[in-house]
Amino acid sequence: MTDHRPAPEARQTPGTPPWPPALVPADRPRRPGTAPRCSAVESADLDSRSVREPVLAAAFAAVLHRCTGQERIALATADGELRFQVTGESTLRDLAAHLPTSGEPRAEEHT
Repeated sequence: MTDHRPAPEARQTPGTPPWPPALVPADRPRRPGTAPRCSAVESADLDSRSVREPVLAAAFAAVLHRCTGQERIALATADGELRFQVTGESTLRDLAAHLPTSGEPRAEEHT
């Protein structure tokens, strides 16, 4: 059985102050007559053993950073709070690097 919980360093530790909520704007005004367009596309190969939920959480943190400009993004999960420190230089691979993959054995499974 695989452990899908986030890595301990990604979770909020007891006694630490909560991070601010993401201040997502409802919509941003566009110039009159401008059609919405895709300004960039990023492709990245992920290890096929990646767990979907943590990778999606890392991607969502990147999107929230892009929309809000906030560098500290916290997401509440059933296992606690995931915290991401996101900069303009962060990649999905960087953000998901500290999260477990489904192919990694749990500590008690090491031989």
